[in-house]
Amino acid sequence: MTQAFIQRYHTGIHFFLTLAATLVGVLLAIAASNYEQEQQEKENLIKQLDATQAQIELVQTFSEKQLENAKNLQSTERSTYWVNNPLPYPEFLTTFVAQSRTGKHLSKNTLNKINEFAINAKKVMLYRQEMYIDLLQELRKDIEQEIKYQLGQINEAQL
Repeated sequence: MTQAFIQRYHTGIHFFLTLAATLVGVLLAIAASNYEQEQQEKENLIKQLDATQAQIELVQTFSEKQLENAKNLQSTERSTYWVNNPLPYPEFLTTFVAQSRTGKHLSKNTLNKINEFAINAKKVMLYRQEMYIDLLQELRKDIEQEIKYQLGQINEAQL
């Protein structure tokens, strides 16, 4: 009975099996392509995190030097010094967070810390320069931890 069925519907069975194999192959190719794209986006995120961390370090170093210069001024000159020479803000950070791919891959914890930094930094950078430098240092550490998280060296709980 089975042998007769196979012989009678030989063409249809082969067509169905070919169709099923093709469908499985296409689905596997799509899955592999999506995985590859996710890995590439993750690598790009790590590069952006590295660049952001380098910019923050540069801003922090420059801000520390500005603070040293201001300390050498008389107290009456300091207020005008900060108005005329405001501390730099890491502008790349704003662009980095605004990118849709960043939000997709960045951990919620780090995204919140970056947003907190943006709010707090703009409040204190003109009047509490030491606190601003501390915020920059803390943000550098947060981004360093995020890089480790993205590389799989730490888990989300350790982040």
